[in-house]
Amino acid sequence: MNLFFFVFAACQLTFHIYAYPNGAPKKVCTGSMVPHHHHIEPQPPTTSPITKFYTAWNPDNETISIQIESNQPIKGIFVQGRKIDGDEPLGTFIDIPSVTHLVQCPTGDGITHSSPQKWKQLELTWKKPKSMNSQDQVQFWATIVVDFQTFWVVKSASTELNNQ
Repeated sequence: MNLFFFVFAACQLTFHIYAYPNGAPKKVCTGSMVPHHHHIEPQPPTTSPITKFYTAWNPDNETISIQIESNQPIKGIFVQGRKIDGDEPLGTFIDIPSVTHLVQCPTGDGITHSSPQKWKQLELTWKKPKSMNSQDQVQFWATIVVDFQTFWVVKSASTELNNQ
């Protein structure tokens, strides 16, 4: 019995230490985007290592280019486009970088890391859904993870989907 308990406890500890090396689970699709890290709260956004969270609208192909840069290595990321003051993802990501993969959510997609490889710079391309019009604005939310106990939820400036 003691051997079973030891093996079970070791497996649980290993899972919690190395959980989600291949990205965020679907259960983070809506809401606050805070990882489920056992009562650990996110760090204040003002202390984030993100030095650049830039978005640019391209009316020709109805996409937004997103650039994210950090001053320290990032272990995990989860990014979504959302309407201003919304909590559900919209749109999808295209031209997926090799260090990421899609998380298909009911109302739109998110993008997350696909390996435990760390990075300091990431470029993404987001395609707007047909249901959005030129008066709508989108904001990108990102969960940034440096280690299990150190993470942030940050937001980009809003981007208007106009054709100018």
